[in-house]
Amino acid sequence: MLARQTSNYSADLEKIVGLYHTGELARAAKLCQRILTAQPNHSDALHLFGVIRHKAGDYVQAVDLIEQAVVLNPGLDSGWCNLGLAHSALGQHEPAIDCHQRALSLNPFSAAACLNLGMALSAIGEVKEAVPFYDRALYLKPDLAQAHYNLGNALWFLGQYFEAEHSYRRALTIQPDFPEACLNLGIALADLEQFPAAITFYRRALQLRPNWAGAHFKLGLALHAMERLSEAAISFQRALAINPQYPAALVALAETQSASGQSYAAITTYRQALEINPDFAAAHLNLGKALRDLRQYDEAIFSFHRAAELNPGYAQAHYHLGKLLRQTGRMEEAASCFARLAEQLPAYARTWIETGSEGREDSSLDETMAQLDHATSLGLELPEFLSNKGNALMASSQLDEAVAYFDRAITLQPVSPLLKYNKSLALLLGGKLAQGWPLYEHRPARSDMSPGAYGCPAWKGQDLDGKRLLLVKEQGLGDQIQFLRYVPLLAALGATVDVLVDPSLRRLAATVPGVACVIDALPDAPGYDFWSLLLSVPHHFGTQLDTIPRRLPYLAASPEAIAAWGADINDFAQGRRRVGLVWAGPGTHVNNRNRSIPLEVLAPLAQIDGICLVILQQDASPQALARVFHNTEVLLAGEQCTDFADTAAAIMNLDLVISVDTAVAHLGGALGCPVWTLLPCNRDWRWLRERDDSPWYPGMRLYRQQEYGQWDEVIARLVQDISAGR
Repeated sequence: MLARQTSNYSADLEKIVGLYHTGELARAAKLCQRILTAQPNHSDALHLFGVIRHKAGDYVQAVDLIEQAVVLNPGLDSGWCNLGLAHSALGQHEPAIDCHQRALSLNPFSAAACLNLGMALSAIGEVKEAVPFYDRALYLKPDLAQAHYNLGNALWFLGQYFEAEHSYRRALTIQPDFPEACLNLGIALADLEQFPAAITFYRRALQLRPNWAGAHFKLGLALHAMERLSEAAISFQRALAINPQYPAALVALAETQSASGQSYAAITTYRQALEINPDFAAAHLNLGKALRDLRQYDEAIFSFHRAAELNPGYAQAHYHLGKLLRQTGRMEEAASCFARLAEQLPAYARTWIETGSEGREDSSLDETMAQLDHATSLGLELPEFLSNKGNALMASSQLDEAVAYFDRAITLQPVSPLLKYNKSLALLLGGKLAQGWPLYEHRPARSDMSPGAYGCPAWKGQDLDGKRLLLVKEQGLGDQIQFLRYVPLLAALGATVDVLVDPSLRRLAATVPGVACVIDALPDAPGYDFWSLLLSVPHHFGTQLDTIPRRLPYLAASPEAIAAWGADINDFAQGRRRVGLVWAGPGTHVNNRNRSIPLEVLAPLAQIDGICLVILQQDASPQALARVFHNTEVLLAGEQCTDFADTAAAIMNLDLVISVDTAVAHLGGALGCPVWTLLPCNRDWRWLRERDDSPWYPGMRLYRQQEYGQWDEVIARLVQDISAGR
């Protein structure tokens, strides 16, 4: 910064430079003034005096002095550089750019001029244009830490987080005690969701500058993203101890309190933030959410209104306001609110947000995707919207894109279990089990599944030798059947394993090797060492596609029941191929309409020579069967089964089971029997995609719908395969 020209005062000028570098600005200034008293137009003295005043914070005088210097000596490239810096310090970036360009015209090999020009361009928002000048500075001087740092800032601004990370790391290699580079590297890593690494660099920044409120704030955000809520709260509190007037830190602390169940404390903290900045729209929005969760609806509506008033383009405010107005019966106001939202977001995308994507018919998926793409281009960053876009992409098998949208939603709402659950479904559907299982732990649980109900800790991979473990049912009957396969593995670890299942599975579950006791209700005094949900076990075993337990069968029917069913079924079959049939699941299942097949579509099965149909469907109508199958005789077995142990005995007498995605398909697979499973387009994650077999059931064949709702083509393929004896 202190380049100078030769003059008659060379010794004094050398001394001024030395005093400047040792921080003795007053002595350096006096020497400059002494020279200028004797020679007012001494360009070197004017230049150095201007630089000293800049260092002292007097930017106006710095500009005046250095301007005089470069007028007297227009070829002073360092003078033009320093004049540009003084202009920038006053916020006068356009004149600064002119100065740095003049310096470069005089000395094209000035790394400092390149760096300073890049900084001035960045300051007026021309960040992309700044990058070549940072690159040029580093070409001229590769060890210029400040240039690596500023290049990192520019790349981060342009969304190139990996490249920004590299630049910050280069800056820190050259200058390890660079707190700003540590902080910004942490920010880039956090944007890449590398939160543990981000935390490391935030803490390194704080080692270099302990009282940096902004670094404590960023550290808290990263800890919150990792759900380390108590640590996050401490970081936010430290930021506030340094800077009590820090509304963003107060809002972040309130969000952490809310996520920790401290709703009333969160409300108090949001209000503290609003006392500092009454126009903080995000604080009003989050206060509204907290009040809504406590059913303080009138106050919540006021907060949402205020957020929307402060920022009319705040889509989230309009969304939450409209939703709560509708919930409280204020339909006209809600309609008005959604009309304002529609100004930013097309009505169809608004409807998507309101109804959610679950259960949406795949027949409209292409149209929906086009609409959502257009809505996304409008920049709406609602977690609910992004998640539903992810769901739509997952339904169309664009799994990588779906995960990216779930990640964006999680960034906005890091502690949302639903968003992480949705992401897990995309990962599991894509066969990325190791990545999916941990997030699948965020799946919705029944209200009666409180961990405290079992009087013991959850099993998360602890030593089981000599321990009593309770496996607890969840989700549907098919899920319970599928994941009972893990009981033998748990027993092999030395555990005494009891299982809690639905009553209809009680007899069947008792046949699983390793099951000590089967219950269908929790006893008053359980006495277990650990408990686990059935579908959490594969996560703790680290199950991947090639390590799924495939030992079949792991269920069994009683020999007596098999024999009894054999007599009836063989008498009916008279040597024909015995085919069991299930075409619908229980109406309570969320995807039942998609996964069930209208009975009429199955009519071609009755025309196949050499087979007989054994109806395993519960509550099958004899009249409907007679009408659809043109009075072809069928055996109604389902109505005679009192539980799944009976159904298992019947299946053991069949040559093939044809079933939609129901518990009967899982039962046949677990028994090791041939099963052909008919899957809709909107299939469950466990069936993966683009394959006609299942790693869960080696003897199973999958028949997938090619178009939404079109079962005729599926049945045609199935009839062809049966007829060919496949």
